[in-house]
Amino acid sequence: MFRLPLAAVMAAFFVPTLYSPSLAAESLVDASDPDNLLSMMQVHGDAVIDRDGVGDPLIIGSYQGAIYTVSFYGCEAGQNCRDLIFNAAWQNPGMDMRAINRWNSNSRYGKAFFDDEGDPTIEMAVNLHLGVSRSNFADTIEWWFASMQQFSQQMGYQPSGSDAPATGPATPSM
Repeated sequence: MFRLPLAAVMAAFFVPTLYSPSLAAESLVDASDPDNLLSMMQVHGDAVIDRDGVGDPLIIGSYQGAIYTVSFYGCEAGQNCRDLIFNAAWQNPGMDMRAINRWNSNSRYGKAFFDDEGDPTIEMAVNLHLGVSRSNFADTIEWWFASMQQFSQQMGYQPSGSDAPATGPATPSM
């Protein structure tokens, strides 16, 4: 009876998938091209590029009536950035620390806390150093917007219209 070593069987199965044209053709996305990231964010609504207080790129957008930012970090003179922090905050004086703790205990994406102004806030750090596939970053964006939606629902925030929040979004903390 002829037996192949396990390593040979695994190589025969996995190596062709590593070199498949669909994977090889997909370009990498990193934080060095803010305009590219902006265009991917704009699929979900209005967003613009600005600069933060130290000159690094900053994406500001709105989603279901809430304002969010994407801050760029690890930049060299405002360019060649390495990672991002997604951030959104809401004005809601009724949310308490128990609700924040419940969110953090039950949610994989979006760390919650109260910002310096007492607004409930979520953040999500994303490492893009060395790049990720475009589909991976698109999925990260989906997770971000799903987290924003779930967080706002948990704290009782309900938009009164497509872009008009009932309690009003807070300016995201930096």
